[in-house]
Amino acid sequence: MELDPAYAPARYFLAMCLLQTGELDTAIAELQKLVQELPEQPVAISGLAWALGVSGRRADSRRAADNLINLAARVRVPSFFVAFALAWPGNEDEVLRLLEEAYREKFSWLLYLPIDPVFDFLRNNAHFQELLRRLMAALRNQPTYS
Repeated sequence: MELDPAYAPARYFLAMCLLQTGELDTAIAELQKLVQELPEQPVAISGLAWALGVSGRRADSRRAADNLINLAARVRVPSFFVAFALAWPGNEDEVLRLLEEAYREKFSWLLYLPIDPVFDFLRNNAHFQELLRRLMAALRNQPTYS
């Protein structure tokens, strides 16, 4: 951030760190600025949608997720990002369906699924546990999973 305050990946991950430390309003403000500057960036939109959802602003979160789904009609939006956007209690079935799609797509960010705190609300879910087992088996059997 000191080298290039406009560097989008650094700003995104800063916001994700702020969310994990409970600085929701600051994180949401950063993500809103990022989405404003990069309105067709699926990672930024999904991060904002998730941040809004976990902060209790579920209607705003759903609108951001719908924006992401609408964007998918024009550009490639991996299923993982839509799952990420909706990853809060009450959306378990939809998130699991989207994660299954991401698994079929062999989307690389699934590598973080075993440790990503965004999906902590699913940790005790049997379907999620089975998905993790399949993912880990695929990684062991095919080290070039991408």
